[in-house]
Amino acid sequence: MSIQNKIKLPPLQEKAVKMFSEGFTQSEIGVKLGKNRVTINKWAQNPDFQKKVDFLRTDLLKKVDDILTQGVEEAAEAIIAIAKGEGAPGVVASQLKAALYIVDKIKKEKLPPPKVDKRDLEAQTEAELLEDEEALEYLGR
Repeated sequence: MSIQNKIKLPPLQEKAVKMFSEGFTQSEIGVKLGKNRVTINKWAQNPDFQKKVDFLRTDLLKKVDDILTQGVEEAAEAIIAIAKGEGAPGVVASQLKAALYIVDKIKKEKLPPPKVDKRDLEAQTEAELLEDEEALEYLGR
């Protein structure tokens, strides 16, 4: 059972949780729910309230990430089209920025560097000190 289902809050607080997770401010939430900002602040200090907001934010960010990942191919095609001069007049700059953002986001999600075996590193270092022929022989090539 997820945090969302385990923790029960009053209906108005549930609405506030959803609004917080969507980026509304305390003042905006207060106006929409007919409560003052101080009340919303008190709710927001409740650890259970905070857990639910964090859970929803994490879920929303995952969905956004999935959507952006699916759009990488289209973003690359848009970049190529713009480079060929096929962009729509008046919106080319915005299209290019959006496409580059998506591609850049995916590039940043790199795998960690491979684990290097200490013996391989020592052999490589020693081979660098040897002459070219000796190095190839040492590495078994």
